[in-house]
Amino acid sequence: MSAVEQSPVALAAHAGAAVSWTADHLHALAATRHDRAPPIGDADVMRIAPDLDIWDAWPVQDADGAPSVLPGGQTLWMALGAPRFPDPDERHGHARIHLILREARGWHPLGPAMPDGFSPGSREWSGSALLAPDRRTLTLFFTATGRRGEAALTFEQRLFRADATLAQVDGAYRLTDWRGLDEFVRRDAAHYMASDAGSGAVGTIKAFRDPAYFHDPRDGRN
Repeated sequence: MSAVEQSPVALAAHAGAAVSWTADHLHALAATRHDRAPPIGDADVMRIAPDLDIWDAWPVQDADGAPSVLPGGQTLWMALGAPRFPDPDERHGHARIHLILREARGWHPLGPAMPDGFSPGSREWSGSALLAPDRRTLTLFFTATGRRGEAALTFEQRLFRADATLAQVDGAYRLTDWRGLDEFVRRDAAHYMASDAGSGAVGTIKAFRDPAYFHDPRDGRN
């Protein structure tokens, strides 16, 4: 089973193991061939679209952290996507969250997850996505970077959540009826440096991003 197919939290939950890791758990880990990532070369890369670069992928998940399995064993993923540029670093200034279908025949890009003009940022950076038990209501937690409509890109990062309805349109999965956009976590200046304090140059960007959903089975808190 590959690491991308099942999250560590989900594996622990399904195995009845602890989800609160301690130093004792770490000391008990045995070195195996799975503790190191193998080298990745050009031959290992397969493009899912000729004009799209993707990175920072995450599965649409259930509350326990496991990828949500749809009829037929399909799973939905999200990833940052941007047009291909001669300089790969340019992609960060054009990033949007894309919806991707994974099924037996491979990966299939379904286009941007959110409609144009919905996100309050000039770019969409990473987050997480939760599918409700009704298998229709999806909550996306994401990073809105910059401000929509700004003339020059800035690096302010804000954490938002929004709901959508998962539907099939013309035989393909789509996220419709986006609603409830909310800046659900706000930076506390007593503990976090301003995310727009850097210039955007390498090593200067201050990170306040990538909200990840977690449900603690011990106390039921999210």
